[in-house]
Amino acid sequence: MDHILRVCPRAREVWSLSKVDIQPAIPFKAWFKNKISDQSSKSHTPCNAIFIFTAWNIWLRRNAWVFSKTNVTSDVLIKKSTWAATEWFFTQNQPKVGKAPKTTTWKPPPLNHHKVNTDASFYANTKQATLSGVCRDHNAEWVEGFKMSTATNNAMEAEIYAILLALNWIKRKNWKETILSSDCLRAVLTILQDKVLNDISSEMITSCRELLQDLRGVKLVFEGRGSNKLADSVAKQAKGLSDGFNIFCTLSSPPPLMCNEIFLADKQNLITSISEGASEGALDEGHFVSELHGDVVL
Repeated sequence: MDHILRVCPRAREVWSLSKVDIQPAIPFKAWFKNKISDQSSKSHTPCNAIFIFTAWNIWLRRNAWVFSKTNVTSDVLIKKSTWAATEWFFTQNQPKVGKAPKTTTWKPPPLNHHKVNTDASFYANTKQATLSGVCRDHNAEWVEGFKMSTATNNAMEAEIYAILLALNWIKRKNWKETILSSDCLRAVLTILQDKVLNDISSEMITSCRELLQDLRGVKLVFEGRGSNKLADSVAKQAKGLSDGFNIFCTLSSPPPLMCNEIFLADKQNLITSISEGASEGALDEGHFVSELHGDVVL
């Protein structure tokens, strides 16, 4: 294990590029324990999380080479490990704000508002990303949707791109009062926290922030996956688009047949919640909502 994860030349290369001291003079178990106990942070992500994901990917890379002669370069491995660690940290260890969501079902916007759910599916082997958006009214009636197939570097970038497409779509449609919902907490926080970024997604993030400033009636929110099933279904269907990459396809009413079961289930859940007196509109305790430049609030 010491050879595979620490002293092998290819492992050494990864740790060197990651600026991790392999300390060959100390026993492997002591070195490994020290690294997983490291509570410091790198780019807001715990170093021990990055270390664990990097070690795991070193192990996977070796297996990929032994069994299928597939080579993964060290820089790709490092980027993949850092992204996975950051995604895990922001989705699993994000400090809770207020109460946890009451349900995982779709919630309607207030009367005379629109609600747009966005989603993205990313296929790491081809870098293909399929993006979607679904707009419904307070009665859960389908207003319009979109889907698009494109290419991105990772899943996070795909989620941000879906949000950007939705914001431009909302602007074109002139929907004044709109809730824009994503099930990617990290993407929502990255856009709302207004920090200076220098990564490959920075231009898209800046565009999202500018559109949110311009579209004063639009609120970007995070909701769990249970409330985003319809947009998720539309995104997955976009994988087989015959129109090609980067073609924005509008989905008019009625919703696509393959999504109809989820669409009807969301409507039924809304009817049931209203009949039980449980529906409180979109801006209730089940949502994390924020204006641009603000904190994530309830």
